Amino acid sequence: MNLSKANLAEIANIKLFKQLNTNRNGYDAAPLNPIAIEKAIGFINEINNFDIDAYLSSPGPNGEVMVQLKKGKREMECVFYSQKEKYVLFNDNTFQSQGIYTAIILPELLTWLSDDE
Repeated sequence: MNLSKANLAEIANIKLFKQLNTNRNGYDAAPLNPIAIEKAIGFINEINNFDIDAYLSSPGPNGEVMVQLKKGKREMECVFYSQKEKYVLFNDNTFQSQGIYTAIILPELLTWLSDDE
């Protein structure tokens, strides 16, 4: 399956994170971890298989990469570190739950994201 324009743009954005400097935020931000970058790109490739577009990606202060998905009032943030991954769910800007992310639970998380309440 070809990547959507939105997902291609987010992957290009994430690749630019490699150019960010240490202390880029004035608070001793760590350089972005290449493993975290590759995990985030892999995640976008995976969600593309479900016809889902990444909404936003951003670098974190500890070398991690966050990828956000959004549908209606629901949001899912997946945060990729070199040694772990986690997800955080929000409904109408209210925290719902969080946990360890694995590709096995992606369909369940995407179903939650798409559910209407």
